[in-house]
Amino acid sequence: MIRDPQITPVDTDAAGHEARLRASAASATSGDGALAVCRTQWRFLLRYVRIPVPVPPLRRNRLCAIIPQPSQSTIAEAVVVPKLPFVALATLLLGLAFFGLLGCNVRPSLFPMPAVQTPPAATGTPYSAGAATSTSPAQQQTVTPTNSATPAVRVIQATPAPTSVAIPPLPASTALPPPLPTPAPATPPPAAPPVQTTPTPAGPTPATGKGSISEMTITIPAYPWDRFLYDALDPASGILYKTLDWGAYGAAAPQPAPRSFKAVVLENDLLQLTFLPELGGRLYRAIYKPSGRDLFYRNPVLKPTRWGPAMQGWWLGAGGIEWALPVNEHGLEWGLPWEYTTTRTASASSITLWDSSANDRLRARITVTVADGAARFSITARLENPTPTERRYQFWINAMISGPDNQVPPTLVFLFPTDTAIVHSTDDPALPPPKGTFSWPLVQGRDLTRYADWRGYLGIFASNPGGRQGAYDPAGHLGLLRTYPADIARGAKLFVGKGLPPSLWTDDGSTYIELWGGANRTFFPEDDRNLAPGAAVEWTETWSVVTNGF
Repeated sequence: MIRDPQITPVDTDAAGHEARLRASAASATSGDGALAVCRTQWRFLLRYVRIPVPVPPLRRNRLCAIIPQPSQSTIAEAVVVPKLPFVALATLLLGLAFFGLLGCNVRPSLFPMPAVQTPPAATGTPYSAGAATSTSPAQQQTVTPTNSATPAVRVIQATPAPTSVAIPPLPASTALPPPLPTPAPATPPPAAPPVQTTPTPAGPTPATGKGSISEMTITIPAYPWDRFLYDALDPASGILYKTLDWGAYGAAAPQPAPRSFKAVVLENDLLQLTFLPELGGRLYRAIYKPSGRDLFYRNPVLKPTRWGPAMQGWWLGAGGIEWALPVNEHGLEWGLPWEYTTTRTASASSITLWDSSANDRLRARITVTVADGAARFSITARLENPTPTERRYQFWINAMISGPDNQVPPTLVFLFPTDTAIVHSTDDPALPPPKGTFSWPLVQGRDLTRYADWRGYLGIFASNPGGRQGAYDPAGHLGLLRTYPADIARGAKLFVGKGLPPSLWTDDGSTYIELWGGANRTFFPEDDRNLAPGAAVEWTETWSVVTNGF
């Protein structure tokens, strides 16, 4: 009897064979494979049914039968059917049926197959099975095992990839990290505190072609005036304001401490404007970017001074531009919080500030606009009376101007087009008292358009404003020019505090001058104006940077 050299002689130990077959079936059914019948099963079959059948050498012609099983995959293996006599073949078929009833499976370890990759748990990165990516349950993958002498075809139905968690697109320059397990949901971190910055001069900014609007927090040393304030009412305008108890304030020996303010910044390639809505809505700072210079005075400390309207009795010389209403001098609302909104268009940035929305008082609205690429900004000032009665008012814009190192430069010159000046206040003996007039600009051989020729502090109004005023430093090649409609904004004022001790308003000896423009001719009561019920007064003026003189 000729046997396949790979098949051993018949073993008469039938009980041992049966035990081994059942152990093999139990091992096979415990795995996730398919039922396959091969030559090894044939060898075990011959032993179990005890039929001595001659087995010829193996042929290359084989019949492959696919026996499906209820599993995720279907595997086809070759079944060797040698040439047998009819009786032996019938016996074989009966044996196969009996053998199948025993549920005898071949151990998967005897016929290795490529392991089906199981997708990992869903992460932020879509799962990829090996070199091929499963994108649809209908797709199939053909795998050829490398440990079989004769290639066997296995059909593996691809398992649908789990639904992946979408990840935000990364920048083109950022490499995608390898897949990681999905982390537990993290609690959002607490909001970071606002960035506090102490105002410092800014250098030139590269041109971008577009303006911008931003918000930030700035910190300024300030004296503690808040706890010494109390409310008062101006009956003429209906405005509630704050007065300072100087006695209690002085007795407390106050000292400055850092104080934070919300700031709104408008800028373009040439200008940066910073507003403080909480401090009267003022334009606190303006920087000319090409030189990094401040265009206005900026007090390094907020210190109460006794200047201001007599009815209020105090004022903060904070610097920049303030909105003075509804009375003369610095008005009543320079230190109160104002509301605001910002607007960005295709070619400009703007901020609108207002003091109140109440209907039982005068109310103001200021809009400042910076056009892209322009070294100037416009101010639209509006005062309206929503009440049913006529209201008396004064309405001014006050700009405080200095020079390098917050000092008025000795070379500073003034543009103040008028032929006659009206004195508001002065300590120059060569000039008339308040309300007196003199020919502008020459006084006893001195040219008062030059700061160097002033002999003391002086405040004057233009008797016939010409629609232009300004200040320019020829040594620093920098100045400001204000242009306005003189038929509406009838007032123009210039104040220089030369000779006054800076300790009245600051702690560092810094100095400044004031350029005023407004709806009234002067501060004097005879120049007060009345606003009818439902009426408003409004004008637009422009402030331009000057680098080559007037």
